[in-house]
Amino acid sequence: MRSNKFSITLFIAVPLCLILLAACGNQDAQSNSNSSASNPTPKPTPTPTTQQSTPTPTPTPQSLTPTPTNKHQMRPPSRGVPIPGSPQDPKSGIKLALDKAGYSTKDPINVTISNNMKDTIYLSATGTSCSMIQLEMLVNGNWQPQGRCINVHAAPLVPLNTGKSINQKLQPQTGPMPTKRTDTSVWQPGTYRATLNFSGTVDPDTVGGKNIVVSATFTIS
Repeated sequence: MRSNKFSITLFIAVPLCLILLAACGNQDAQSNSNSSASNPTPKPTPTPTTQQSTPTPTPTPQSLTPTPTNKHQMRPPSRGVPIPGSPQDPKSGIKLALDKAGYSTKDPINVTISNNMKDTIYLSATGTSCSMIQLEMLVNGNWQPQGRCINVHAAPLVPLNTGKSINQKLQPQTGPMPTKRTDTSVWQPGTYRATLNFSGTVDPDTVGGKNIVVSATFTIS
């Protein structure tokens, strides 16, 4: 009797357990399905391929500043600062020779005029002390005539033949425009030069001539 009850109980319990297991399996499957549906796995977003463009170089404007050059190539050889009215070209046929390189304020100045040209030249005594030489003094960078000759228009033309020389003696005079020379007249201290105007032809209408010769500079102190 007791054996039959156990058999019946076992017969009922086994199918019931199988049913419960099946129900649990279906519930887990449905739960997993719902979870997958509510939280879908995001698909990776494809990264768009960007084609890089090569930038066009901006042209650089040429500089307007001149390229510095070697100063030594552009600079002429140094010859010192010349004083205005330096001697004429040594190839010139007319020469002015001074008897001294420097004078005192009371010294007379002797200048020798030499004609080494092929032709006769013509001179007029219209310069300092009514001589053929005009004495000039350097004042503020400019050459200023010293002394004057009152009888300019009365001065005759004097010929100086080729190969000949003539001496001119200048007595001290005070200032550029003295009315007359006295025994107390003196030269002003400074830098001087002698100039000569001459003409190659006899031209009474040209006072002093159209050509000029300049001596070396000298000092009076």
